[in-house]
Amino acid sequence: MKFNELTVSRKLQIYAFFVSLIFIFGGLMALNSVGRLSGSIEHTYTDNMVPTIKISGILEQLLEYRIALRRHILSSNMEEMKKLSSEMARIQSEVIALTEAKDQYSLLADERDLTGEQEKIFSAFANNLKPLFDSSQGVLQLSESFSKEDADRKMLIESPVFERSKEALLKLIKLKEGEAKASYEASFSIKKTTRLMTLLIIFGGLGIVIISSVFITRSISASINTAVTTISTSATQIASTIEQHERTASQQVTAASETSATITELSVSSRQSAEQAANAAAVAEKATTATTQGGDATHQAVMAMGNLKDRIAAMADQILRLGEQTGQIGSIATLVKDLSGEINMLALNAAVEAARAGEHGKGFAVVAGEVRKLAGQSKKSAEQATALVADIQKATNSSIMMTEEGTRTVAEVTQLAQKVAELFSNISGMAGNVNENAQQVMLNAKQQSAAFTQIVEATNNIAAGAKETAAGISQTKIGVQKLNEAAENLKAIA
Repeated sequence: MKFNELTVSRKLQIYAFFVSLIFIFGGLMALNSVGRLSGSIEHTYTDNMVPTIKISGILEQLLEYRIALRRHILSSNMEEMKKLSSEMARIQSEVIALTEAKDQYSLLADERDLTGEQEKIFSAFANNLKPLFDSSQGVLQLSESFSKEDADRKMLIESPVFERSKEALLKLIKLKEGEAKASYEASFSIKKTTRLMTLLIIFGGLGIVIISSVFITRSISASINTAVTTISTSATQIASTIEQHERTASQQVTAASETSATITELSVSSRQSAEQAANAAAVAEKATTATTQGGDATHQAVMAMGNLKDRIAAMADQILRLGEQTGQIGSIATLVKDLSGEINMLALNAAVEAARAGEHGKGFAVVAGEVRKLAGQSKKSAEQATALVADIQKATNSSIMMTEEGTRTVAEVTQLAQKVAELFSNISGMAGNVNENAQQVMLNAKQQSAAFTQIVEATNNIAAGAKETAAGISQTKIGVQKLNEAAENLKAIA
């Protein structure tokens, strides 16, 4: 039997079997990885202990250095002392080379950084080396000069320096051992947890796959049976509904034809309304233009009246200044008249005095006569000027009164022109509103006409769709029959 011919339940069982195999294979691979992880943990612990071994080597070298120094003090053989001195120099150079390397911490920790506390301890140890070796050199010099007691005493005095170095290294070794042990225990705990989680995933996954496959198989079978029953019932209902749709489709075709004819008439009427609205909009636009021009002309008239009012006011000011200047001229003429009278009196007195002088005063008398004549003429001229000034003042007062009347008239005309301008502005706004309304009506009428056209097309489409629906209903009957056949096939493969 081919795979495609199997039932859904059988296909799901085969799928669950292969998924279970995949889980088992993955679990075995994970367990194998956990085994390799165990060896890696052991190797990691060994690597973590390498720095501890190196630090222990430094401590051993310092102890050897200390023992060689003690043997040097106790020895009295020059050859032996030289050999011990050379051995101590070698140890000193090796220890200094390790502690004074460019990257001393990485060298000691096998390319792993020390922690902050470990760095402080090792720095204290490295800083303590120079005093330790310097004091040892002093002891060697005393020992080589056979001052053995002094050398032994100095060695005892300098013992705390060595003890501090020793304690620092022992503390550092203890910290590194604790760090390696903690890392090993943490890695071992992770290994145990990983193995346990792997087993749980394997068996849990298998259980989930088996249970879910059984549950899904039953659910799908039940769903298919329910669907088959539902499809059969629905197919019967659809068949009866299709007969009703056939009758309704024929009715829709008739109704759509009648609706299309009615809407065509409405479309023609809407088109006529749009044309009338367009004419109204054109007339309103012309009225708006004319009103705007009238308003502009009125505003110009108001501005001209305002300029005229300003000019009349300026003329009034000039006339007032002219009246003031005329008054000043009258004052000057009166002053000249008074001076002429006084000059006449002086000339009369001069003539009297000239007559008293006799022969000697004749020339002066002639002059006095001429002065009297000039004084008389000046008086007449002053009187004429006074009369002219009075006439000018009368004319000026009349001009001022006429200017004031002209100003009042211009103000009244300006107010009337402003009112006319406001009326034109209101009329212009109303004409604009009428124009906007007319255009809006025109647009609405056009939109209605277009909408009616679309409705006609839609109605025709509905009629065509109704015909196609009638044709499709017969095809739906065939589809319902095929649906019944498919339901029987589903029932067979469930």
